[in-house]
Amino acid sequence: MPPLVSDRGRRMPASPIRKLMPLAEAAKARGVRVYHLNIGQPDLETPEPMRRRLAQAPRIFAYSPSVGTPECLATFVEYYRRLGIPLSADELITTTGGSEAVLFALMACANEGDEVLLVEPFYTNYQAFATMAGLRLRPLTCRGEDGFHLPAREAWEGALTPRTRLVLLCNPNNPTGTVYGPEELQAVAAFCREHGLFLVSDEVYREFVYDGRKLVSALALPGFEENVVVVDSLSKRYSACGIRLGCLATRNRDLYLACLRCRSTTARTSPPGCSRTSASAAPPSWWPPPPVSTRPRASARTRCASPTCSSGKTWRPPWTSWPRASPPTARPADSAPCPSRQPARLAPRPPSR
Repeated sequence: MPPLVSDRGRRMPASPIRKLMPLAEAAKARGVRVYHLNIGQPDLETPEPMRRRLAQAPRIFAYSPSVGTPECLATFVEYYRRLGIPLSADELITTTGGSEAVLFALMACANEGDEVLLVEPFYTNYQAFATMAGLRLRPLTCRGEDGFHLPAREAWEGALTPRTRLVLLCNPNNPTGTVYGPEELQAVAAFCREHGLFLVSDEVYREFVYDGRKLVSALALPGFEENVVVVDSLSKRYSACGIRLGCLATRNRDLYLACLRCRSTTARTSPPGCSRTSASAAPPSWWPPPPVSTRPRASARTRCASPTCSSGKTWRPPWTSWPRASPPTARPADSAPCPSRQPARLAPRPPSR
């Protein structure tokens, strides 16, 4: 009798992002010009100081501290300081890309069989991370006519169950590009605090905002220190996705230690050596914003939709977080949220459990 693959292995979804890659390569081989909308790889050149630092790498890439080297952690601390977010090195854990930070957060915030609230459309690999952690995703649908902003409080309350343990947000959102405003972010954080939930905020596209808006990090919300976990990626920011360097940030000490145990007891006891080496050479002049991409894919995203809302006005969703050749000096009149479709505020409500 042949051995059977585990149920978890059978449930693991194949990545649709990677599934498109061989099709794209085959098209290129036929001479077709391909615009990659399937993978978050910037078209900017990796900064020369980072590449030069790799050429000065040590002869041996030894194991490093599980949290990351002091130089690498200092880079993240300085980055957040420039954003106005004070963090200490013992509130940060370097990870193998932002994806590993998401996985560690899910594993530390919830038990097997618990549930995660999030909005859809969502980053497709969240489903794989949840499956690996033994969790169930409960998506709340966002609508294009609302600019894919967060749903009303009633929707969150209706999705809440005794097994709910956290809310997972991606801000700016992947794939919609929507940037959540400070009021709606504050409201979701209040929902989490009232129900004893964690708020995991995936902010790897933080600087990819080009219409003059300033993204508010969940770490900047006062009074939610015990609830907030932020996932970040230095390699994404510097167009160095291949070095796989991210981080997890939280002021919740117990959760920090749980995530650190996930890091120190896995086979990957420390982030890749080349990542840590190049991180300390990341040019601070890019904090923030990074240079603007000129990739033609931007126009495809900004022309995605132009629905008609209930007021009868034609309105374009605010695709604010994808690169353009040059940022506008003022927001076009038809790109503002339609008055009849303003994102609903989540009014505070006493805990139900």
